[in-house]
Amino acid sequence: MEESEVIRELKARVEQLEKQNKELHSEVRELRKDNKELQAQLKQFITLAKERLPSYAKKETQTKQATPSGRPEGHEGVGRQTPEDIHKQAKLEPVTNCPDCGSPVKLKRWRKRVLTRLVPGCLENIEYEIPQGFCGKCRKSVEPVVPNALPNSRFDLSLALWMACLRMLGVSVDKIRFLLETDYLLRISSATVINTCDKLAEFLGEDYKALRLQLVKEKAVHGDETGWRMKGKRRWLWEFISKQTAYFTIRASRGHEVPVEVMAGFKGVFTSDFWSAYNYLECEKQKCWVHLKRELDKVLKYRYSREFAGFASRLMRLYYWAKSERNHGAKTREYAEERLADLLSQKYANADCKRLVKTLTRHQKELFTFCAFRGVESGNNRAERGIRPAVVIRRTAFGSQSDKGAQTTSVLMSFFQTARLREENFTEFMQKIAENRLQN
Repeated sequence: MEESEVIRELKARVEQLEKQNKELHSEVRELRKDNKELQAQLKQFITLAKERLPSYAKKETQTKQATPSGRPEGHEGVGRQTPEDIHKQAKLEPVTNCPDCGSPVKLKRWRKRVLTRLVPGCLENIEYEIPQGFCGKCRKSVEPVVPNALPNSRFDLSLALWMACLRMLGVSVDKIRFLLETDYLLRISSATVINTCDKLAEFLGEDYKALRLQLVKEKAVHGDETGWRMKGKRRWLWEFISKQTAYFTIRASRGHEVPVEVMAGFKGVFTSDFWSAYNYLECEKQKCWVHLKRELDKVLKYRYSREFAGFASRLMRLYYWAKSERNHGAKTREYAEERLADLLSQKYANADCKRLVKTLTRHQKELFTFCAFRGVESGNNRAERGIRPAVVIRRTAFGSQSDKGAQTTSVLMSFFQTARLREENFTEFMQKIAENRLQN
């Protein structure tokens, strides 16, 4: 009897444990389900938090695996070649005693080692004797033009161009003063640096206007704009750039008056984003597909729907077909626009589809212009790259403090970007223009 009671108790205990085990399994399943939901909510919260970061905060980026230094495997190594021009020679005294044991050392041979040294710059003060004459007919003094010097300036043109180049590279005025004092032992004030650049821009005013006339004659021009500060007030930096010429201007308006004024007389193809100010230009227009694709990717990432995914897929397939088509011409453009019209004429229930259909319907004659004109790009990447140096200046200089300073930035940035487009040295490019202006 005792053994049977023990067996019954053990069976009851086993049944109780099995019941508890089932309850624990169900609790584990529920906890796992809750854990998945919490992880999804946490991921969504982190995504929203990253999107709402302030403009000065940087998003976290994944660390990329560092590439090994040196040449790839199988390639011959290349070192710096020894310079051919030797400006100075020096001879060291032989070592007589070993630095480790102190024993006498016998001279075995001589070897050569070439070092490249950074020599601080030097300044030259040139005194000109200027003959002054008098014109009896005009009743005024006449004298020859001082070469390589701006009117009423105490600095040579090379120094003014050096300052302007550094400012266009985003170097602050205080850093320019520091470099002049450290490397050249020249002490000047911040106002002197600013006034020198202002005089250079004012002296090249006519050549700045000539840049706009050259730009209007181009076959394809890109346009873009970005915010600018002047005395703490909102202004806009406009950029108009082609393959050979760049033109910048700072205005108080972001409206259509600026591109209409700057591009007056232009008969080529103008490429831009979908900002409405460019719609008033009376020329062939090409809208940027990069901006459009960026908008499609944004909607697919944050507001995904099957209908919008199908719409975006058909739209991009049409674009890639038009871009890969070799026989570009009016027929290719016409066919692509017909296909686009069929896509836009369909009825959509998705709100993002309706919004983009409305926008693309307004610009459906401006999306495949690149098919009919040779050399026209389908994106506005040229303008995006061209305006980048101005954005760097905006971060270091915080905009402009006067109308004159804004005009100086526009003039110097126009020449700086034009020299880069033409693959010329900025100082040499500006030297030619300034000397031509001085002679005339």
